[in-house]
Amino acid sequence: MSFTHHIENGQGNRYLNEGGKYNVVILEDYQAQKSQNGAADTMTLNYQVLDGEHEGELIPFDSFYNTEKAAWKIDALLNAVDSDGKSDNYNFQGDGLNPVAEAVINKQINVQVGWRQVTRGKNAGKYFANISQYNPKQASSQPNGEMRPKADTDDTASINQGVDQALENQTTGDPVMDNLPF
Repeated sequence: MSFTHHIENGQGNRYLNEGGKYNVVILEDYQAQKSQNGAADTMTLNYQVLDGEHEGELIPFDSFYNTEKAAWKIDALLNAVDSDGKSDNYNFQGDGLNPVAEAVINKQINVQVGWRQVTRGKNAGKYFANISQYNPKQASSQPNGEMRPKADTDDTASINQGVDQALENQTTGDPVMDNLPF
């Protein structure tokens, strides 16, 4: 088998760097476990943009916590996945948020992406994608022109290196919360 190198295939960024509303597929490489302090069940999902100019780009590390204050986010995700209203009938039992993750992988939804800045830790000052809304899949993705702000401490290449490392560790089974770039 032969391989032909095309320089344009290796250029650019594979992580989304523009805010907006995007049609995405929920990827299979999720993590579901207890929080670092053991107080709550957590789930981390990753998405891939399905259409438009950012097709194929990744939106990593959308974290969910099964706590009273954060349960709205899990409900919003389930409502987006099941726009027919059947999500009221979901009753997940047992193994933390694993059953929820299993129910949503490979589903297509629309997410609204903005940016949040990390305020502490080794990635303080850097910006990462922040999902603020979950909706059923739309006719098309709609970027809004809000580009990822430049990090106060390092450049975007450094952020992407941290995301790459965390995604690599995620597939090896290391706890994702220990490998997040923030």
